[in-house]
Amino acid sequence: DDIYFHDGPVNNVTGGFAFNGTISHVATYNSTITAEGMQARYDATSLALSESIRVEVVEILNELEALTEDSGFRGVNFLRGDDLSLELNDDRTNKLNIEGGEVTLESLGLDKILFQKPSQVEASITSIRNAVDQIREYVTSLQTDLTIINTREQFARETINTLKAGSDDLTIADLNEESANQL
Repeated sequence: DDIYFHDGPVNNVTGGFAFNGTISHVATYNSTITAEGMQARYDATSLALSESIRVEVVEILNELEALTEDSGFRGVNFLRGDDLSLELNDDRTNKLNIEGGEVTLESLGLDKILFQKPSQVEASITSIRNAVDQIREYVTSLQTDLTIINTREQFARETINTLKAGSDDLTIADLNEESANQL
């Protein structure tokens, strides 16, 4: 049984070729395909597939960008570059400044995703990985700021509870009994 390549009719008519399993046949087959023919075959098969994958990736990235646009809370959107300054004491001498990051497709280098050539696919994958690293770094910064805020809040609550307990002990005490204990 011969294995036929799909280049056209077989038996030396219009470039057809039957492969009988010898190296010389492979060499003959490879020499009959021109560079333009290889490019045409490549374009016919992989460009449509790679373009459909690229379109899906771009759709996902656009949805993520829309999500970052809508991620604000009380007028502050850290993912669009808004900053926030928190005053941590009464006399406003101790502050925590939280800097917003610009998380857009353009700032992350994801605005030009191409999948037409293997080098473009590799470059796109590298861009996506770099963007993920940038986002992780920013998230780490936000987590550190949140830890500081939570620690300060816990300290303030514990101080309030201690002061309340002390004031309750003073107001509940019997003045006559406490006066007698002082003597």
